[in-house]
Amino acid sequence: MQGFLAALGAVAVLSVMDAVMKHLVLALGLFTVSVWRSTANLFFSSFLYLPRRQQWPTRGTLWIHLCRGVDVTVMAALFFWGIGRVPLAQAIALTFIAPLIAMLLAAVTLGEQIGRNSIAGAVAAFAGVIIIVLGQARASVTFGGSDLRTVYLGSLMGTTIPYFRSPVAGLPMVHWNERGNSR
Repeated sequence: MQGFLAALGAVAVLSVMDAVMKHLVLALGLFTVSVWRSTANLFFSSFLYLPRRQQWPTRGTLWIHLCRGVDVTVMAALFFWGIGRVPLAQAIALTFIAPLIAMLLAAVTLGEQIGRNSIAGAVAAFAGVIIIVLGQARASVTFGGSDLRTVYLGSLMGTTIPYFRSPVAGLPMVHWNERGNSR
């Protein structure tokens, strides 16, 4: 239970941080927010690591950190740009595909084996992202078929009902009355 509460707290803190950053990007602009964020990161990391360092890093290590810093700065700027332009729920939902991409890249580049539970979780997570994104277009989702493994996505803005097979069975709608039993 402690782990769940810690994860829930982390999601809450990060969601508030995303909302604050969206406000700051809209109020101050992307460049100003990015510079202040990088400056704050430099200050806090220097405060934590400089007193503990044994020796100055090698030239190769400094190069790796410089490349990492440039990469993180570009990614943060793009993320801030994105949350300033799309609804926050949609932006946060899109960030949930990062672990899915990492899982696929680990399989391709490192040869890691992906188990059935990981695949099922990835499909469920991706379906959740799709639901949130389509929610902006007034969408709904339900499970159907005899085994409840067919996922139907409905939208008031669509002319067809897209569907796909899920590796995990869903729950029946609460108003379904199985076998014709009445109360």
